[in-house]
Amino acid sequence: MRKLIFLCLTFVSLGTMAQVTVVDNTSSATTPATATELQTADAPQRLTGNYSPYNDEYDYAIRDGNWAIGLNFNAGLGDYSNVGLGLKLQHHATDAFRVEFGGEYYTENKEMIEWNLNMNFHYLIRVYQQMYVYPVIGVLFDHWHWTGGSNEGRIGAAFGAGYQYDITDRFAAIFEAKYKLVKDFNHTGLSLGIAYSF
Repeated sequence: MRKLIFLCLTFVSLGTMAQVTVVDNTSSATTPATATELQTADAPQRLTGNYSPYNDEYDYAIRDGNWAIGLNFNAGLGDYSNVGLGLKLQHHATDAFRVEFGGEYYTENKEMIEWNLNMNFHYLIRVYQQMYVYPVIGVLFDHWHWTGGSNEGRIGAAFGAGYQYDITDRFAAIFEAKYKLVKDFNHTGLSLGIAYSF
């Protein structure tokens, strides 16, 4: 009986010596993390450059104050079924709201060449991961030159919608459809392009 009691006491003492020590890695100090530190660690983080749709931690790219330059391919519809190229410069006043300055040049169609200067306003609405939609409202100066020598220039307005897909935190693919309201020259235009943020 004494041997049995001695054996049980030996196992208990060995178990006490072999206890597991849990280390708190949430703080660099030797003391446990405070409630404030744990709350900060759990707060959502803005991530950039992390663009996998399978990454649940992805939030969105920070754009506030950023500039972007873009190149787009344009196509007019209806009576203005010509194609052209455009350049644009964008500035993000906030993460969502931006102002865009641009110019477009269209190839000859029905003995007419068109170019325009425009200023547009966008408000980006994130729909999923790096995908955004936005309304487009703007003003423009449209100019036409006919091969016969006559010219015409008029101020107008534009409204439409756009879709943006962030390829990386710097590059984005953009598609837009706009209806241009210009006296006697109303028409719809489509554009597909890419923008680089800096």
